[in-house]
Parts: sequence; structure tokens; C-alpha cells
Amino acid sequence: MVPGVVLFIAWVGLRVGQPAEIAPGQPWKSWGPMLSKENLSWKPFTQNLGELINFRDGSAHFPVLAGLTPDAADERAVAAVLIIALAALVVGALRLSSAPRQRPELRMVGLAALAALAFFALPFDIRGYMYYLNTRYAHLLAALVVCCVPVLGEVWSRRFLFLSGAAALVLALPLVSAFRAFDTESKALTELSRLAGPRPRVMGLLYSTGSRAVTHPVYLHAAAVVARERGGLTNFSFALTPHSPLMYRGAPPPTFPSEWRPNEMRWEQHGRAYDHFVLRGPRPEQVFGPLLQTELYVAGQAGDFFLVRRR
Repeated sequence: MVPGVVLFIAWVGLRVGQPAEIAPGQPWKSWGPMLSKENLSWKPFTQNLGELINFRDGSAHFPVLAGLTPDAADERAVAAVLIIALAALVVGALRLSSAPRQRPELRMVGLAALAALAFFALPFDIRGYMYYLNTRYAHLLAALVVCCVPVLGEVWSRRFLFLSGAAALVLALPLVSAFRAFDTESKALTELSRLAGPRPRVMGLLYSTGSRAVTHPVYLHAAAVVARERGGLTNFSFALTPHSPLMYRGAPPPTFPSEWRPNEMRWEQHGRAYDHFVLRGPRPEQVFGPLLQTELYVAGQAGDFFLVRRR
């Protein structure tokens, strides 16, 4: 915790006084001074709570089979896990308070509380400087809660080990199913990569970024798969953002303001700088129109993805 705080203070100190490009409303730009209310973005408590323990798309299958609706299953699963975690913290605190020789282990409970506070209290974004800030503490919180489980006696240690192994096996079933489904779905990008030329300049036009197998917009940067496999580059890279230590050797290729809004691509302004296009959502003719008869052609389709190349 201390190294993290020191690094954050050092990071803020190094950024103080540096000129920032303030562009309200624009992605990857500051919307105001670094720590101003205009530049800080918080998530609601309920959203943070829902994202802390998410059982959708697989893990809720067992309660759903038991007759619960998906939403009810998610809510009850979250409530059950939170109750178990809280019970472990309380039992651990009570046990440690009655065992002076183990009192230093109360630090783990305190650190878990600090991690939880950081997760729920820190802003989600400091625009133009740091993104996904509070969510990074979810992983730390999970590990610290596990470390708060009290020291058990010999008999209960064996029982707890058995229960832990059984829980891991039960959780493995939906996880294996979900990962297998995503692997099958995402192989489409590998297949498209074989149809691309060497060192391609790939533009990602991902109107549909979600997956039928897993949560989150996992295909937002799908064009990077084709570029990586063939040694090329894409229209979006974190080297374009001010908070990244990476940069292009030369001028980066032009692109539309946000990778989230491919509909803002303009052919004359952006598209001509690329020779490959990875498309998902609408069909190629809906996006490129007459260009498919003159400058472009559909090189292939795999699953929901299309690869369009320059003639």
C-alpha cells in the first residue's frame, strides 16, 4: 500500500506544472485542471458494487437452473459472497482480538478496509492523466480479503481445505465453458489475419464490441490482433494518449476522435491512410458503399468479422 501511495504522489508531483491540452468533452483529453471537478469522473456506488463481483454470463447458471431469474441470481450471489466475506473479516477480527500473539495480523483487515475504501471512493478517471483508477483496487481487495481468513485449528484447516477445493471445482465448470466459448468465437480474428498482407495499416471499425461468451467490450481493439499477427499498426494505440510513456517514431496515422465511435470515420480525412479494415456490426457495403466497387474489396469473413482490403 505504501509503495502505491508513494508512486501516486510522485506521479502527481511530476505532472504538476506540465502543460495539459484541455478539450472538454473530447476522449483522452483533460476537461479541466488535473484535480478539478470537471476533470474527475466517479462511478455511482451501486455500479461499483455490481462490477466488484459480477456473476453474469456463466457463473449464474447454477442459481438460474434452481429457478431464479438471472437478475435475482446475480443479486443473491453478490449478497451471499459479500456476507461470507464480511463474516470472515468479523470472525478473523474477533479471533485475533482474543489472541494477543497474533494481533499484528489485524493489519491485513485494515489493509483490506483501505483497499475497499480506495475502490469505492477514488475517481474512475482523471481525464488526460489516469484512467480506470478505482477499478484497479478490486484485485488488491480480493487478495487481501482472502488473507483475512483467520488461522484455523488442525481439524478445521482440513475441512476448509476440502471446501475450498470443492468450490474451485464448482466454479471451474462455468469458467471452462465461458473460456471455451470465447476461444471459439475469437478465433475468427486469427483466421482473418491469414488473409491480411504484410505490415498492414489496419483501421478498426468495431460498431459491435461485445461478445456472446464473456462480459465487457472485449473486441474494441480487435484490429490490433490482425496488426500484431502481420507486423503492422492500427488506427488506435495508447501511444497516442498523453498518459502513455510510448510514442510513434514518426507522425501517427490520422484517425477519428474516439475508437468507441467508428461512425465518425471520414474516408477522405482518415480512411485513405489505411489499406486494411476490420469491421464488425454492419455489413461492409453499409459502411463503404460504392468504394467496394472501386478502391476496396471484401477479403474475407470469419464469424461476425469482415476484413476489407485496398485493391
